[in-house]
Amino acid sequence: MTADSRGGADVGGFIGKGNGKTNAETVIRNCYATGNVTGGAYTGGFAGGLWGLNIKNCYASGNVSQAAVAMASFVGTDASDSLYYGSITNCFTTGSVTGSSPFQYAFAEQSSATKRSKITNCYFAVENRGIKSQNESAAEKSQEEMKTEDFAAALNNGDNSNGWSFVNGQVLCGAEPADYSAVEAAMAAIPTDLTVYTDESVAALNTAVDGVVRGKAFVSQANVNAMAQAIEDAIAALQYKGADYTKFIEAIAAFVTKVETSPFSDVSTSAYYYEAVKWAQEKGITGGIGNGLFGPNQPCTRAQIVTFLWRAAGSPVVNYAMNMSDVPEGSYYAEAVRWALSEGIATGTTENTFSPDSECTRAQAVAFLFRYAASEAVTLQELVSGFSDADSVPGYALPAMNWALAEEIVQGNGSKLMPNDSCTRAQIVTFLFRAYQGK
Repeated sequence: MTADSRGGADVGGFIGKGNGKTNAETVIRNCYATGNVTGGAYTGGFAGGLWGLNIKNCYASGNVSQAAVAMASFVGTDASDSLYYGSITNCFTTGSVTGSSPFQYAFAEQSSATKRSKITNCYFAVENRGIKSQNESAAEKSQEEMKTEDFAAALNNGDNSNGWSFVNGQVLCGAEPADYSAVEAAMAAIPTDLTVYTDESVAALNTAVDGVVRGKAFVSQANVNAMAQAIEDAIAALQYKGADYTKFIEAIAAFVTKVETSPFSDVSTSAYYYEAVKWAQEKGITGGIGNGLFGPNQPCTRAQIVTFLWRAAGSPVVNYAMNMSDVPEGSYYAEAVRWALSEGIATGTTENTFSPDSECTRAQAVAFLFRYAASEAVTLQELVSGFSDADSVPGYALPAMNWALAEEIVQGNGSKLMPNDSCTRAQIVTFLFRAYQGK
């Protein structure tokens, strides 16, 4: 969003300002704003001016810049009259505040010790520490801290009805669209012929299906998961009509026991990477991304890939002085990065940064694996040239790619190797699985 001081006095990522009518019962709750906000006179990542607003359980993730008078990462200005004060409770921001505005605040205007609108249990990104007013009550947090389950609990402040949750590495306020894949899977499992079941059990199943609510942002992931579970339970409770189906049921039960079940709901047993994912899960190399999901098509980060390699190697403990400023001690990948650096498997992206959250390309993934798994005496064949995109393989990765092709770890996609494409989580565990066969 971009405005100027004449066309947008109070500019925010979610709302400009309140209506100046203080009413404790009027609350903006469980909402979020993600866009960057530029210009205006009084500018904030969520609201330009408070003016009677009561904001609760909300967040803003956009950057704020170049306001003419005042700006802050959440709310740019307060009301000038105590009659119009509002409040902000259990909220946070991750965006930065930049520019030459005369008045800048880390979270929201609290320009003097005089009591103004109340701000309770709120947080801003540590990058804005330098502009925090001594009167601001919001607290600073690092970007990593604001992606934890503990942070979601802190925002709930002892009351889970506030709606904060931690899902797939993100802190969510409950307004985000929920994932209905489990509901779709449950519905797909409904038998096509329901005439063989009793009316009562079919009615119970229909009730469960009718209970699915779609298209409403306030439906939490927990509610959606409960909808899926209700359908699954109703399917399991279906009862056949009067005929004796004992032998039939026994035959089905015997068959079902032989059917393999995937450890993750988003990994089909028929997928090319199924055996690799199953192996990685059994070996403790990966536990997925949470909620019974593996995320096979998600890009693999540098932190994830060295962690996979480290766990496949038995999680060795090494004594190595690591000076990577972006690898926090205690992070799940810290020891893996330390090991990879000490073994020469990986290097930093600069002298003192590792870029753990950067996506890893297929060429980089193969190079990491080659440095760890290949024998020093390996004889390399020239196989890369047989692919139409051979010229796009980085020089550093040529030996690794030739080795991976010879060992059938990498097989390409038709006539292409796609070395500079992001390496997905499914692809890297498949590479690892093929490399570790027989070891």
